[in-house]
Parts: sequence; C-alpha cells; structure tokens
Amino acid sequence: MGRTQFSRHSVFCLKFQCQTGNCFGASVYYFTYQEPGKCESSRTYDCSYSTGTATTTPTISTSPILTTSTSVSGLTETLAAGVIVNLMVNGVQLGTTSTTNGSWTISGLSLTNLACQTISVTAIANNKCISNAATRMITRKATAPIVYGGICATSSVSSVSGTSAEAEGTLIQVYENGIAEGSTTTGLANETWTASTGIRLDIGSSVTAKAFS
Repeated sequence: MGRTQFSRHSVFCLKFQCQTGNCFGASVYYFTYQEPGKCESSRTYDCSYSTGTATTTPTISTSPILTTSTSVSGLTETLAAGVIVNLMVNGVQLGTTSTTNGSWTISGLSLTNLACQTISVTAIANNKCISNAATRMITRKATAPIVYGGICATSSVSSVSGTSAEAEGTLIQVYENGIAEGSTTTGLANETWTASTGIRLDIGSSVTAKAFS
C-alpha cells in the first residue's frame, strides 16, 4: 500500500510505480486520502488491473426513501455473501456494508437535511469491478393538511376546504371514513384549498385529507 502527503493548497498528480518487482496483481484497487485532523475519505476504485467484469448494478428495495428514513435496503446480483455495497449522497459516503445471501441493509443514516438529494448505491463483488450506481431521490413526507371543521349540514356535503403548509400546487386528497373521496385538488398560494369535484360526504362521516408534495 502506498502513502503520500501534500500541502493543503497544492494540486498533485500522483503516480504509483512498480519498483520492487512486486507489481500490482490482477485485482481491483481503491484509493483514499486523509487530511490532518480529519477522517479518511470515501474510496475511489480503479479497475485498470482487473481482469474481471463489472459487478451488476444493485437494486434499491426501500421506497420511498424519506428524510425520516434511517436505513436503506436492497439486493445485489447474486445470492453470494460478501459483496461490498457503498451508499453515497453528493459524493459523500454515508454508509457501507457487505451482503448476506445477496441482500443488504445500511442502517444508522441521517437524511433529515437531504430532501430532494439523490442517493447513489454501488456494489463490488469479489474479483469484479465496481458496478454502475443505482439511484433514488430522497423525499420529504408532506405535512398533513387541516380540514376546516366541524362541518354542519342537514344533507350530504359537496365541498370541503382547509389549509396546507405545503407549497402552492401541492395535491390534496379528501378521505371519507378513510376512503378517498372525489378528485384531488391543489393548494393555493395563500395556503388554502377547496375540494369539490366528485365530493359527496354523508352526514356523520369522518373527514380527513392528505397532501402529496
């Protein structure tokens, strides 16, 4: 293993050269760097000396991946154990693990401030090159809208209104006793919404709404 050191504000092109007769064998190599007082970087893989084929792109089973999610799971190309799986966001590695019977789970994630960012997952099997990345966007669970209430009526209700903290254009779906009622509507710029298309609510029903951002 080679190690080098350079100043903080300099840019160097590093070359590792065989000088002892113990040249690089046919394998996959990885490189990292570490600044003084900081943690070691994520790995950069090099398949220049590998005779193997690329690892098949892994799949991500967790869906959706929310900002509240603390783990992400998926599968790799075979049922073999020991395939290394790396998870990154914006080039920063957030977790790594190895497979058990082809399945993997990376836990202990903190995605709270990563809404709309893209997760990238790569895999590297024994004697193979690193795979292409599987990607999935991190989404935020929408805040539940408020339904104006109570709704007082002597006959069925054909319109429901409320407020939403989500952005203008967010879809709002009304539910009657837990079952979707009528067509979706959209939140307005003043954070209000009204659903009337296909709405027919019976007296005594429980009315709720969900937002889909």
